[in-house]
Amino acid sequence: MKAFIAKAHANDLKVRLYYTCRELTVKTPEFWMLRSLGHEIIKDGPGNDTRTIVYPNGPRPWLVHNMRKNYIPAWYAGFEQGKYKGQLDVAVITDPESRWNNYYLEGLNWMIKNMGIDGVYIDDSSFDGETMRRARRIFDADGKRRLVDQHTWNHMNPYGGYANSINLSLDRLPYVDRLWIGELFRDYNKRDFWLVEMSGIPFGLMSEMLDAHNVFRGMVFGMLPRLPWSGNPVPMWRALDAFGIDQAKMYGYWDDRNPVRSDNELIPVTTYLRPGHSAMLSMANWDNDNAQKCRIRIDEKKLGFRPTQVYLPQIDELQPAGEIDLNGEIEIPATKGHIVILK
Repeated sequence: MKAFIAKAHANDLKVRLYYTCRELTVKTPEFWMLRSLGHEIIKDGPGNDTRTIVYPNGPRPWLVHNMRKNYIPAWYAGFEQGKYKGQLDVAVITDPESRWNNYYLEGLNWMIKNMGIDGVYIDDSSFDGETMRRARRIFDADGKRRLVDQHTWNHMNPYGGYANSINLSLDRLPYVDRLWIGELFRDYNKRDFWLVEMSGIPFGLMSEMLDAHNVFRGMVFGMLPRLPWSGNPVPMWRALDAFGIDQAKMYGYWDDRNPVRSDNELIPVTTYLRPGHSAMLSMANWDNDNAQKCRIRIDEKKLGFRPTQVYLPQIDELQPAGEIDLNGEIEIPATKGHIVILK
């Protein structure tokens, strides 16, 4: 891993590791010692009677034969090469608020000092905000900028306890850099659902799209697909660079300072404004079945300039270049939208 990270750094790339604390592999040398502590580290559960999305027919045979009861089976992965080729790496769920978090944090500290990692990707961990705050202090101790990515699955189902995903992460959000919320969330969800459940914006964070990969709707919230899992963001990245997104400020449809408004609440408009220079408008139709029409109102005082050029930029895989008249009525097909440049 150290050699891999060094090679990445030599090519001006950064490395964040998938490093979470919710499961424990049975290959951990201390596994049976931790099991002897009862339920302090290894979470109590139905044992061999457990049925989950991953285990619809029950746990893997190793767990059935060796654990039997008082556990919850977790993820498993097969070794395809190396010393353990052909074996399964099987895990069980850990208690999210135990002394094991200290081990997790010390491992994080060791990797920063000895391997040079640039951050971590946390997949649906359920440890508390205090542990995340301690992790953030470890990341920032030497003054180097490291990123923490928080992903979460849709828990609004019987396997996830009908829990709200953003609430599960709420006390960790002040210490992470961005989100990837949306596994099993769909793009047909309502506009307010996107804002509150998926975008991260109410909590001062950015997010990326996963299963809900509608770029027009995503750009209303500054969200793009994550390469390569949920689409190809490269054409939109290029359009943002050409516009000069690093010089712009975002004003969402919910912001009173937004200089551009739609008269149809099913077609919200977000403005990315370069004051006195240009603006990029992101508008999307939130009707999943029907085309919708709207009229656009521009407050030139808030905009800071009078638009003399209005056009649709060419964005491969998303929209062709063209003209658009914001003075008339605009019709947008169901689930589609426009990216518009004002100069």
